[in-house]
Amino acid sequence: MPRPLCHRPQRHQGRISGSRVLPQAFGNNAEEIFAAVKAVEIVACGTSFHAGLVSRYWIESLTGLPCNVEVASEYRYRKHVVPEGGLFVTLRPILPVSLSTDP
Repeated sequence: MPRPLCHRPQRHQGRISGSRVLPQAFGNNAEEIFAAVKAVEIVACGTSFHAGLVSRYWIESLTGLPCNVEVASEYRYRKHVVPEGGLFVTLRPILPVSLSTDP
């Protein structure tokens, strides 16, 4: 089983400087894209949804941008409105979930 990210600090090299995330970690044009963002929409399921709720507080407090978090299964079946200049983020679990009940 893979080790958690906190046990693999090399995964963060070049992505985090001090207490801020470097925009280059998201791609070449990230700074221009992030400058145009007016709202953030996060869609996730299960524990990733709860991570999205925590992210919402961080995003709103650090950037002042409005942030909305939706359960993916509900988002799929309803008419949704993503505002102009909205950043759409999907979250998914990193580790596989075992559905087996065998010991």
